[in-house]
Amino acid sequence: MTTATSPATGKRQTNTKQQLIDAAEQLFAEQGVDNVSAVDIVRAAKQKNRSALQYHFGDKTAVIHAVLDKHSVGIAEARKVMLDRLEEHNQITLRGIINALVQPVAEKLDDTNGGHHFLKINSQLMANAAYAQLRRERSRAMPQIFRFQDMLQRMLPAFSSFDLSARMLLIDCLLFHGLSTYLPMVQTMEQERFVENLCQSIVGVLTSTS
Repeated sequence: MTTATSPATGKRQTNTKQQLIDAAEQLFAEQGVDNVSAVDIVRAAKQKNRSALQYHFGDKTAVIHAVLDKHSVGIAEARKVMLDRLEEHNQITLRGIINALVQPVAEKLDDTNGGHHFLKINSQLMANAAYAQLRRERSRAMPQIFRFQDMLQRMLPAFSSFDLSARMLLIDCLLFHGLSTYLPMVQTMEQERFVENLCQSIVGVLTSTS
């Protein structure tokens, strides 16, 4: 016999889950993913039940996914809108495609609900052998990434699949390491011009030839 969950209980569980995500997000960004334990997250979320994280997520990897999903879902939706607009108006250009890749992520610079943490965490994971595969698997599961790659392949038909994959890896590094490195300079370096330079640099990666 299944016991129904009351609305109040459901709301408490949702609140607890979000508190764990927010606490993990801050700890991961400030201390490094490898340096944060499940106990640390539960304590930072002010949860009395030491098994709260295991109950809601199962393990630390699932928490990392939840932290990234908090932002990546909205980023994917924004990219879809931008790419749809390019196709609807038959205005597909290399710079337009790059804008659709960069701008939704760059908006995290202004996101006070963990946007800076999201950028820092992604930058960390890219350089962490234990979690780099996690990011690659997430990227492969995002339909807009495949769409983005397909559009680039059509724009750059001379590129082999290997060369395009290699450049995509470099673009990913520029995007997240670049924005994460920029964070301490938000108050001293004009954001719009920085993002413009970031876009131009990524276009340069794609258009340079050996």
